[in-house]
Amino acid sequence: MSRVLWLFSAVVLCACMPGFARADALTRDQAISVLIAQVINPSPNKDTLMAFGPQNMLQPGTVVEPSMLNTPPYPGSSRTIQTPTWFFWINDEPEYRFVHACRFIYIDATRANPIVGDGIIVETQGWWPKINGVEIYEGGPYVSPDLVYGNPPSPPNR
Repeated sequence: MSRVLWLFSAVVLCACMPGFARADALTRDQAISVLIAQVINPSPNKDTLMAFGPQNMLQPGTVVEPSMLNTPPYPGSSRTIQTPTWFFWINDEPEYRFVHACRFIYIDATRANPIVGDGIIVETQGWWPKINGVEIYEGGPYVSPDLVYGNPPSPPNR
């Protein structure tokens, strides 16, 4: 009986320690709510930007980078995911062609209450993302299940 009690205590202790947070602590819907509250709502262009996010969280070892690296004025950088992470791409100027400011947002899925600087990383980039070498969101489609915020730009007048 004492062995069962010891094992139960060890499991409870590990589950409560920050380093042992569950990978599913944050659902996609919760991550979207955090994105809107912590990143989008404070943005001065919140009425015109668009945000996209893959349907599944990124797993450790996944590499995210801008479509074009080392291209002025946004040299860009790649990031290798360390913990289960919800990734979002904010197109700050969806009505313009690239290159222009956009943001890569990384929300640590193991954190129950992430905030910018503590569980949320915001990177300014100049291009749409590539995940493990595959370009996503290049040139749309803007109507996508990955669209989590905003509206597609109006088509040009003919």
